Amino acid sequence: MSSIILSENLTGLFFKEAEKCINCGACTAGCPLYAYSGLSPQDLLSQIAREGQISLDIPYSCTLCGYCSHICPEGVKLDQLMRELRSYAFNEKGRPARGINYAPVKSHQKYSFSPLFSTTRVPSNYNGVVFFPGCSLPSFRPDLTEKTYLYLQEKMSGTGIMLKCCAGPTLAMGDEKKFQQYYHELEQEFAQWGVKKVITACPNCYKTIKENSGQIEAVSLWEILREIGIPEGAANRKNKPHLSLALHDPCPTRSYPTVHDSVRFILNQLGIDFAEFKFNRQKTLCCGAGGMLGITNPPAALSWMKKRAGETKAEIIITYCQECAVSMQKGGKKSLHLLDLIFNPGVWPNEKKNPTSLRRWYNRYRIKKAFNKFNPGGSKDG
Repeated sequence: MSSIILSENLTGLFFKEAEKCINCGACTAGCPLYAYSGLSPQDLLSQIAREGQISLDIPYSCTLCGYCSHICPEGVKLDQLMRELRSYAFNEKGRPARGINYAPVKSHQKYSFSPLFSTTRVPSNYNGVVFFPGCSLPSFRPDLTEKTYLYLQEKMSGTGIMLKCCAGPTLAMGDEKKFQQYYHELEQEFAQWGVKKVITACPNCYKTIKENSGQIEAVSLWEILREIGIPEGAANRKNKPHLSLALHDPCPTRSYPTVHDSVRFILNQLGIDFAEFKFNRQKTLCCGAGGMLGITNPPAALSWMKKRAGETKAEIIITYCQECAVSMQKGGKKSLHLLDLIFNPGVWPNEKKNPTSLRRWYNRYRIKKAFNKFNPGGSKDG
């Protein structure tokens, strides 16, 4: 990738953070950027502050997971600086700097917001609550998306469905202008349907909506399932695994302990025995897909996926993020989404291959059509 010259203000930010860093190494155990670059945080910060420029492969080799900021005893916010650099790479010329692989994300976001793959449907007794499954779950697991929504309708009559993207991938790449455009469109959708509460299945959607829509109550699906209970008989299903299991917490949930608690409550209700990763809950590590790393630096992403998956001796890794589930598979382990344990009896072990890109888009189109038939009370495509 190319290098960019930093502004005086941005260089100054790096200088201030370099002064704060005591080079204790606390963050390096959980840092994909350190694993890729080999530079300690202090060396990296000092080099950027001294030279006033940076190769773009540095910010685009960070997963933006926030582990460094959470663990740092001096409050160095390295992940926030990486976000600043990504944003600066776009804003300096109003377009992505040379060498940034933005095309796949740009295409994904364009289609995700198109009427072909997005819809909002509400029943006649709509209650201002919508289920927001995000992009990945409908792409990889339309079956689980449908089963989850039907169960929410059963237990929370009047709940609508909103198939839309939160625009998180655009924000992660650093294109803040385009993110604001997409997110404004999403907020218009919320306003049009009088949405008061959004139930999210995707941790990234949960974090993005929670941080950008203060007037909307964003709540995790896991908190809701803890409240309304899991389906009757789910805990007594046959074919429970004889394989060892470990639980991986997605990094966007780092600051939300109620989500961690709810997931473990549900697993206990299901009667599932599982091991914890050494790095869990608020100290969890990224699966390797954060910050769009699989697109911006595929070798670094795969290396970290293997590292994270290899941190447990368990044969199957359970998680509650579809992207994390895919990452653990790429890292060499079998994985299961928590929704599998709730809605799919006899799913062990999961040998199913992940769908191709074309199939994922077809899955999204198909589930949109299915939801359009469920709720004749009200609708809006796009």
